[in-house]
Amino acid sequence: MNPFITFPTEDILYDERIAGSLHLTPGDAYADLCDNGNRSAVHWNLVLIQTPERGRSGVAKTDG
Repeated sequence: MNPFITFPTEDILYDERIAGSLHLTPGDAYADLCDNGNRSAVHWNLVLIQTPERGRSGVAKTDG
């Protein structure tokens, strides 16, 4: 999470790092960045913002 990104910009490369959000990407990994052997016709970025301004209580950060 990037504490300096606080609102959606409609650019997923920034939005997936919004402070207080979850980023889930089911589907194919980018081979040049993190080839994990997963092969799929889909790469879908999902961002769930969990900030009080959006009616949520936040995201707990753990060391584990």
